[in-house]
Amino acid sequence: MSSCVTPGIGLLYTGVEANKNFVTGASKDQAGRMVYGEACSHSVLWLVAWGDAGLAQAMMKANPNGDTLKNIIVDHSMLNAAFGIYTQYCTHVTAWVVKDEEEKGQ
Repeated sequence: MSSCVTPGIGLLYTGVEANKNFVTGASKDQAGRMVYGEACSHSVLWLVAWGDAGLAQAMMKANPNGDTLKNIIVDHSMLNAAFGIYTQYCTHVTAWVVKDEEEKGQ
């Protein structure tokens, strides 16, 4: 049943990426700089869990200055080891920072 939500979970080990490629504001202009952010949650023995794997957290890590972004790509990854002894779920954000209008005019 979990494979409906994730790309698949192995009983002894899972190491998958869910490349959902959520892209917004796609543009062929790659001027500016690329930023990357990752937010993860963790659990041990399916008893204790901590962290923030949310999109907002990953966006904040990628873009702490609040710059305008374009070509935003959101991906996910999951790691599960030995019957849930340790699991990790991460959200990954990659984007380009839009150059200032002053820079575009030069």
